[in-house]
Amino acid sequence: TTSLQLVFVQKLYTPELHGKTLACGTYDKTIVLWNISEWEQRGVLEGHTKGVSSVAFSPDGQILASTEDDATIHFWNVATDELVRTIKIEADDVYSIDLSSDGTTLVTADDTGQIKFWDVTTGDRKMLTHLKEKGYYVVFSPDGNTLASAAAGNISLWDVATGKLLKTLKGHIGAINSVVFSSDGKTLVSGSRDSTVILWDLTK
Repeated sequence: TTSLQLVFVQKLYTPELHGKTLACGTYDKTIVLWNISEWEQRGVLEGHTKGVSSVAFSPDGQILASTEDDATIHFWNVATDELVRTIKIEADDVYSIDLSSDGTTLVTADDTGQIKFWDVTTGDRKMLTHLKEKGYYVVFSPDGNTLASAAAGNISLWDVATGKLLKTLKGHIGAINSVVFSSDGKTLVSGSRDSTVILWDLTK
């Protein structure tokens, strides 16, 4: 048997997929889709040439974006498991990706420390804002109006439309590995290499 080492896990709830689907990017260059309701594997996406480092679902659950260690973004049709398109990022490695709430924009954080925005339909780069700070983990808020970027031990919250820095969250003493918004956008959860998880109240 071949063991899979998971490098990223993304979970999505969609009626189209009859409940819960879990997408797991692996070092063996594949993405494994699981039906959590039955804990059964429902598909394997093949097409990456290197290990998969990050995945993100579109809001409607129809498209899955994924990236690998050579900074290529793949877009998959979740219903058919087919590769729809690819985008080559101007970097050696992409650490994190996310899709906006309307599904039209992909944000990436790469090894250059830059945060870049991409048109999902055309694959063209579009800089919605110029964020004057490096970020290695990025995630949109549920309404798509705020972008959280994590670099070292701090988290920056940005207004997507204007590029204005809204708030900086400081509390971790180690590099941040993951950031996620709650479904109502009122809480942000961050995990760090300092072995802590912090819940941030964004209403204050």
